[in-house]
Amino acid sequence: MSETHTDARHEFITDGPTWLRKGRVPCLDGLRGIDISLVLMNHASHSAGFVAPFFIPILVRMRLGIDNFLITSGFLITLLLVREYNKTQTISVKDFYFRRALRLFPGYAAFLLVMFLLTRWDQVHLSASDWRGLITHTVNFLPKPSPDVGHIWSLSTQEQFYLLYPLLIFALGPKRSIPVLVGYLAFAPILRLIIWFGFPQYGEMVSFWSFTRFDTIITGCLLALFAFDPEFRRRTHMSDRKALFVGLGLLFGLFAVSLVCIKSSVFFISVGYFLRNVCIAGIAWLCLNHTEGWVGRALKSRLLSSMGVMCYSIYLWQQFFFSSHHAGLIHRWPWNLIPIAVCAIASYHLIEMPFVRLKERRAFSRQALETARREELRHLNDALGPVHADPHPASPRAPQLAEATE
Repeated sequence: MSETHTDARHEFITDGPTWLRKGRVPCLDGLRGIDISLVLMNHASHSAGFVAPFFIPILVRMRLGIDNFLITSGFLITLLLVREYNKTQTISVKDFYFRRALRLFPGYAAFLLVMFLLTRWDQVHLSASDWRGLITHTVNFLPKPSPDVGHIWSLSTQEQFYLLYPLLIFALGPKRSIPVLVGYLAFAPILRLIIWFGFPQYGEMVSFWSFTRFDTIITGCLLALFAFDPEFRRRTHMSDRKALFVGLGLLFGLFAVSLVCIKSSVFFISVGYFLRNVCIAGIAWLCLNHTEGWVGRALKSRLLSSMGVMCYSIYLWQQFFFSSHHAGLIHRWPWNLIPIAVCAIASYHLIEMPFVRLKERRAFSRQALETARREELRHLNDALGPVHADPHPASPRAPQLAEATE
């Protein structure tokens, strides 16, 4: 990838769209809105009274929602990490964990509290292993979790990945992390096949265990890393008309591969996941770079954008109302959409957003402090300018400058 030096710092970016450096990514919220819509469609199919056109059950069996969700998640997290790296030439692992905790744990804690109350009222039945999985974010390792909390497997997979991923970026930097990620991408299908044939009693778990599903998230991570490469952007640049035809081709390929995956589990766990991930990432990349056409306008619509912004809240609360193990109007299609919307909106605005604002205030304070520090250092460098030209390292003023830059 291209390398430049600005203010004597190595950066991972030279140019490109503004969203590589700051701000929201156009259409990304809309893509995440589609992701959560596919998940809702999948889970809604288990509701009493669910009726849909003939093609909906086929889409449900394709299980595309979670894969889309994991890929866009990896893309967004990597984008934020590389932005930080470009500004500071490192990342703060501690701050990353703190930000993740502020974003996820308040809503998750509220969800656990409600599940606890529903258990006490005999509305939900959770085993001791369910609670261990929920508390430790290891639901994806439970063979048969309760249907009311089984959806947490994907959140568990993400949290396990993001526990390790920032350490990789911190240790190697974005550019040198790419071969490691690509290597895992190649190894994951082999690992799934080894488990499928060597340990058939665990064959079904390869779709849930973190170490056999990280490659889906990694696909999104790699897409974000490649986005910073001018050569990659140049090679993938195309007109809106061409992008439409390429996107339709990728969409057709995604559906075709998914249909084969339905028929063959071995194909699915070997090359199926990889091919689907590539198609999803390709479609996402085209959408992010062609935001002014009718597809871009649809993705930027208020409905899809709002669903994308609240996708975490929606995902947390939808499962209980879609469960076929409960009776009542709030569990019957389409009336169950009402309590899902109410719970998601309340969770997002009343529980999650106060902590998000706290996170933003803390980030703003750190940015202001860093700006003041750089300004102070610039004035100091101006004052000590002749020292930089001094070829003798024994200058008595040099140690002062070194201390100021630590």
